[in-house]
Amino acid sequence: MPPSEFLITNARVYPVNGGTDRPVPASALAVRDGRIAAVGSPAEASTAVPEARRIDAEGRTLVPGFVDAHAHLHELGLALRRADLTDASSPDAVVEQLRAFVADHDPPSGAWLRGHGWDQTEWTPARLPSRSALDAAFPERPVWLTRTDVHAGWANTAALEATVGLDRLHEMSDPDGGHIHRDRTGIPTGVLIDAAMALVEDHIPPPSAAHQDRALSTALRHTARRGITSLHDAGAGLSALRRVRDFLEEDRFPLRLYAMIDGRGKTLEHLVADRC
Repeated sequence: MPPSEFLITNARVYPVNGGTDRPVPASALAVRDGRIAAVGSPAEASTAVPEARRIDAEGRTLVPGFVDAHAHLHELGLALRRADLTDASSPDAVVEQLRAFVADHDPPSGAWLRGHGWDQTEWTPARLPSRSALDAAFPERPVWLTRTDVHAGWANTAALEATVGLDRLHEMSDPDGGHIHRDRTGIPTGVLIDAAMALVEDHIPPPSAAHQDRALSTALRHTARRGITSLHDAGAGLSALRRVRDFLEEDRFPLRLYAMIDGRGKTLEHLVADRC
C-alpha cells in the first residue's frame, strides 16, 4: 500500500466541484491519513502536508476514481485468465497463441483450454473456422474459444466429445435461437452460434475455488490499474458474494461494490433468511 501522506505536484488535477461547468485543473494534490487533504497550487497543497514526500506527476492527469455502473467482476477475472485471441489474424494465429498460452501457464494435463476474442471478419478469407485446426494442435485437451461478440463459440473434437457428443451433434437440428455450423457435407465444424453454445458451455467443469480466488485477484488488479474505485456487479451469485466477503475480511478487496444478486433462487433465499 502507498504511504498515507504525500504531495503530488506537476499534475493536472480535476476535482469534483459539484457543478456543471468543466472544472479548472489544479496542479497539486495533498494526501494525509489516506485521504485527500488539499487541492490547488503546490504552495497551497503543501500547507496541508508540509513534511510529506513529494511525487512529481510529470504532467499526468489526476481525476476522481471511476465508477463502472454495469460489470461482472468475477467473470472479468475468469476471462482475464483465458487466452486473449483479439489480435489473432487467422486460425493458424489462434493456434499459435494458444500454444504460447499453454507454455506460459502450464495448465494440468487434460484441463480445458479456454480463450476469447477471435473474429473471423478480420481474417483473410473472412470465414468461420473449423475444429480441424484445433484438433491438429490439441487432439486430447478440450478447447473452447468464444468469439469477440460472445455470440459464437469454437470447439475442438475433444470438447464436443466431452460435452454434447459429436455423433449426437451431427444428428441434432438447430436449437431454438441457435445454429450448429456445418461444412458442405453436413458435418459440424465445431462452431456453435448463440443458443447452440449451451451444448458445450453447460457441461464445462466449473473452475476450482483456488482458480476463482486467483481470478478475482486478477480482476481487482485490472480494475485498480484503470482507476476504477467503485463497481456495480450485475448478477452476483451466492458463491461470488461469499468470495467477496472472504476478501474483505482479509483486507484484499480495494473496491467499493454494489452487488446486484442473480435474481430469485438460493442467493435471494439465503440473504432473506440471514436477515430475518
